[in-house]
Amino acid sequence: MKLLTNWQCRTRAAAWVVALGSLSSAVAATTTATTEPSPQLLTAIDTIMMQGVTSKTPGCVLGLHSKGVDLVRAYGQADLERNVAMDVDSVFNIASASKQFTAAAVLLLANERKLSLDDDIRKYLPELPAQQQPITVDNLLSHTSGLRDFRYTDWLLGRDAMPQHNQDILDYASRLKSLNHAPGESHSYTNTGYVLLAIIVERITGRSLQEFSQERLFAPAGMTHTQWEVDSQQLVDKRAYGYVMEEAAHDSKPARFSQALTARNTYGHGNLLTTAGDLQRWNVALSRNVFGPSLTAQLEERATLRNGVVINYARGEMVGEYRGFREVKHGGYNGNYMAWVGRYPDADLSMSYVCNSDADNVDPYDILDLFLPKDAPSRQPAPVQGADDLSTRSGIYRRIDTGQLAVWTFPGKAKVEGGRFVMGPYTYQLDPNDPERITRRNYGNTAEWVRVREREPAASSFREFQGRFTSDELLASYDITFDGKQLRMTVRGISHLTAMLQPRAPDAFEAQELSQLQGTLIVFKRDKRGRIIGMAIAPDGLHEIPFRKDAAN
Repeated sequence: MKLLTNWQCRTRAAAWVVALGSLSSAVAATTTATTEPSPQLLTAIDTIMMQGVTSKTPGCVLGLHSKGVDLVRAYGQADLERNVAMDVDSVFNIASASKQFTAAAVLLLANERKLSLDDDIRKYLPELPAQQQPITVDNLLSHTSGLRDFRYTDWLLGRDAMPQHNQDILDYASRLKSLNHAPGESHSYTNTGYVLLAIIVERITGRSLQEFSQERLFAPAGMTHTQWEVDSQQLVDKRAYGYVMEEAAHDSKPARFSQALTARNTYGHGNLLTTAGDLQRWNVALSRNVFGPSLTAQLEERATLRNGVVINYARGEMVGEYRGFREVKHGGYNGNYMAWVGRYPDADLSMSYVCNSDADNVDPYDILDLFLPKDAPSRQPAPVQGADDLSTRSGIYRRIDTGQLAVWTFPGKAKVEGGRFVMGPYTYQLDPNDPERITRRNYGNTAEWVRVREREPAASSFREFQGRFTSDELLASYDITFDGKQLRMTVRGISHLTAMLQPRAPDAFEAQELSQLQGTLIVFKRDKRGRIIGMAIAPDGLHEIPFRKDAAN
């Protein structure tokens, strides 16, 4: 579960030729000739796209429009087992880039006054628990609801490939007893909200999201190769199979890939099947206001938090700026497919980029730079690495107002200005008079944190942490065991999902040697008599996930 601004794959092959057509005329479902890109420009594109190419790797399809030039260009293999080359009409799962289509469906209904963006979602989803501050439809659209992300908790528990449906995610949301933050208070990306939006569309219209999208979105845009994947086992013409790179190419050996199959049948948050060409038709439709005079602008309206801070996330799209031009984009990644869709309206430029592997090292901005005006502002350089050593400040911190614990690891070479250091979405204000205290800011929200003194307890004391711990929200359990030397945490029934717990502070352990929990704090809870009654998984920046200790343990 990530939003792609940089591409983290490593190899690809090129196999196809350019397909030129008037995507600008796609809304009218016609094709006309356009100006062909120069050979020099095509060579520059291929040089970028064909980095690390062999004839045996998964690939990508690039779609691009720029002032009279439209191209769709395919690279690599769609099916490694059968040696099927990628086609310009190959179909991909575009993962989270699908969200803009769900958002558009909701906005169509809002513009027809069949719902209000300010409605409490319980008006349409009464199964959900009431909140002190209601969650609105618009909170779901902008990821400001505070709802936990089911993709994250499924990943923790080894459920990523389970045959779940949207009803299962509604049931999941109905069991949640707490939020990551109050609605509208902050921004925390969550796939849960977009599954709920899909259900809302279906309940209001009495139709499936596929039926509604086909009539109101896909057909008007001329998207003939696009559908929601509601059944992961369905046959799809020209599907590019998804792969994971198990081993990079080295010592004259080719890269090694495997298929990452899933039985997930959820949609709305992702799982739109489409082509690069259809995505370009979608970009054209939005630029021409095919869906009404206001929908495109509504999609691009950035959310405002309750504290007045305007964030870059709008409604299914991220809005910002690149080299002086307004940028509207969204990426997608689901483990074996990657997608990136972007528009630059003021430059008459749009691009769609879809891949069937997690092994791609192409930066889409390298291609965009070929088409932006030569007098455009320069690309922002990468942040300069500083010389300040903050590693001594690494450790366990406690938030003063809530008592929540988090493990922070600071770099040995950091850039500190005015006592401030930026890492990820957070700004850390260092106290020069108290090295144990830090103020952290995020989306205009401020919290004071203090470092907790760490200690190494005797291994013999670990036995009291043993037992089975169950979450009624997640319908899952962890078994905590001790073999006399090492405390372990295992998902019940999935023995290979085992983390080693290393003590960091009183009743707080850091999970290691399991990617799902690596570096995450596991905090044990006690009653007034000092007996352990539960534990919590405490990912930094999110609300703790509580587990109770089973009575039999």
